[in-house]
Amino acid sequence: MTTIPAPARPLKPEYEEEHLPDQAHDWDTSAYIDISGVHGGYKCRTCGDVRCMRCHETDPLDCLRVAARERNNERRRTYLAAFTKWQAQMEYYREHVQPNLPGTPRGWGS
Repeated sequence: MTTIPAPARPLKPEYEEEHLPDQAHDWDTSAYIDISGVHGGYKCRTCGDVRCMRCHETDPLDCLRVAARERNNERRRTYLAAFTKWQAQMEYYREHVQPNLPGTPRGWGS
């Protein structure tokens, strides 16, 4: 009888540096994007950020930082989902698989 290996823990992702130099946004002014009915603005071609043009009168120079932050957030969400799935698999493994492996003591006192 073969043994069943435990689920492999997901590897932590490598995050990008978020302290990047200033770069202006490249707003796509051909399409106005409505944000919650009251606010609206344009989408940056480089980082995908959408900002209300009424609330943000000055154009911040954080395009590269926004893009890196968004990519890091996506990596973080993916890792947390994989980690949660791994925890559930480990719980099942400990409760159902590990006690039934050959060589595991049975009965009282185990």
